[in-house]
Amino acid sequence: MAHELFAVQGSAWDEWQRPEWDAALALFEQGEWKEAYDRLDSQFSSDPVAQCLMRVMDRTGRTP
Repeated sequence: MAHELFAVQGSAWDEWQRPEWDAALALFEQGEWKEAYDRLDSQFSSDPVAQCLMRVMDRTGRTP
């Protein structure tokens, strides 16, 4: 199960991006790592949590 970390002073991205983040996270949790990686990389590549998830996926060959 993946969890989210939020900065004390607010989110690192705008609230309108929330549905995209939720969709990428759902793909990760469902084991659809190729699609999750593609979404995280294209939309949240500078986000530290997305980078962490992408490193996990890279280490396992994007196989859950």
